[in-house]
Amino acid sequence: MIDRTGRIAAQNPADLETIVNGLVSESTLLIKEPAYQSRPKYCLITLGDSADAKVWMVEDGRRLFVDKNANGDLTDDGPPLEPSKVRHLDANRCDFDYVLDAITPANRPASTNFVLARWNYAGKEEGYG
Repeated sequence: MIDRTGRIAAQNPADLETIVNGLVSESTLLIKEPAYQSRPKYCLITLGDSADAKVWMVEDGRRLFVDKNANGDLTDDGPPLEPSKVRHLDANRCDFDYVLDAITPANRPASTNFVLARWNYAGKEEGYG
């Protein structure tokens, strides 16, 4: 089960496996990707109570490709998002946002004012939220 916050709520590993298998199917795969300039980092988000819209986000260095129309093609959604509100706190710490006006899948209402926060506060792994 996916709760209203988008978190997977599974009581045991078998439930989690069922949820993951339901989210990742042939219809969920990316069908077309741009040429990346660095090692891409993939994220799949689902929208709607039944997770009926599946939207890929792929970070390529400091560019974020978003499958805004949820059709599995990252090349037909306009240019990648660039960071905004960049703060360089010191040599090892920074944060910024990727801001998107709307995600508009064909099978559900648009999701507007989407922001993906990105940070690295001197840790080995960068964070997302």
